[in-house]
Amino acid sequence: MLGKLEKLAHSPLSEEIKSTYLGGIMSDTAYARYQAASKAGLSTLEYYRLLDAATSMARKRTGKDDASPSQEDIVKALDKSGLNRRQKAAIWDSYGWKSENPWR
Repeated sequence: MLGKLEKLAHSPLSEEIKSTYLGGIMSDTAYARYQAASKAGLSTLEYYRLLDAATSMARKRTGKDDASPSQEDIVKALDKSGLNRRQKAAIWDSYGWKSENPWR
């Protein structure tokens, strides 16, 4: 999935077309997270970079190629992302975790 997102993120297509395409290939949960990021002002490329960073951290942490990012991985990726507090808070909220949002 991340590979398809990367190719799409680097394509010259409009953000609207990218969103429509992603709605057809992502799970409902993943697409809802993407939409929350988009609504917060992230481009598809910025969202891809964030997910790629979090996934890379998960791989290093677990030693597994198919590792899913943990809350800690997402926090670290958001901290390194250069996004503003509102954007970070929106992405954190999209995961639905019960722990307190570090950016609120």
